[in-house]
This record gives sequence, C-alpha cells and structure tokens, in this order.
Amino acid sequence: AAKGICHALSIPLISVDTLRVLKHEAVSLMPCKDAFVSMLDARRMEVYTKTFTKKHSSEVEALVVDTTAKSAFDEYNTICFIGDGVEKCRELLASQGRDFIQTFPKPEYALDLAISAFEKKDFVDLASYEPIYLKAFKAGVAKDPFNLRDKMSRFAQ
Repeated sequence: AAKGICHALSIPLISVDTLRVLKHEAVSLMPCKDAFVSMLDARRMEVYTKTFTKKHSSEVEALVVDTTAKSAFDEYNTICFIGDGVEKCRELLASQGRDFIQTFPKPEYALDLAISAFEKKDFVDLASYEPIYLKAFKAGVAKDPFNLRDKMSRFAQ
C-alpha cells in the first residue's frame, strides 16, 4: 500500500525496520545495557529476533524458543529483551542482568527513525523494495463457508 501511495503521489518511500523501532524504545528506557534484543512473535514457539550492540547488529533470524536458545545471549552481561515475543522467552532466558519489556512497536519511535532517514535522504527504491519475510508464504485451502465459488461458477457459464 505504501509503495502504491508513494508512486501515485511521486514521493519517496522510507522503510523503517520494526525490530529497530523496538530497539530504539529499549535504548530510551534502559540506555546502559550491553545489548538490546528485539523479538516479534512468530507464532508457535518461534520469535523473529535481531540483536543490537553499540558496535554492531545481527541479521534478523527466526529463533526457536527451546533449550538451545538459552545460550545464544551468554556473551552479554546485561541485556534488554523487548517486543511482543518476550513473554514466551522470559522463563527460558531469565538471568541476572536481563530485563524483559513486553510491548508492541510504538509509532513515536518509528517516527524518530523515519525523520532521521528523511533528513539523510535515505529513501528506498520504489521499484525494487520488498519487506523482509523470513519464511515463505504457505497458501492454505481457501475458506468458502457460504459456498460462493460454486454459486459464482454458475454465472460464469
């Protein structure tokens, strides 16, 4: 929708990373942490996550919430986990120096990032831009509770 609006109005498109929005909020709430881990609920026992430190940020990954995930963050002394996926990880990842903020991305933090991108003229290419999807789309069987497909096929003949 955003691409269509930008194309129709001949205006640039700014992409704001949802996981970075969460990190931006975490930094404002707990600025003295060694790492910030943004987590979005990916359903079942998975989260989409990205780790940010002062020096680097990891790639986005789908993390299965199990005992192997427990050691994924051992290299950091203090961590702030933030996002709507932290509740399913809290018990497993709880340790000294780890804080958990259950929240959804807030527009005011996205706005700060968007303004910064606008000032830097950091626009994405309208023709080639696509959101990042870690998992392939799986089409299921379409629901038709009122049997409308059969009714419409009679009109098409």
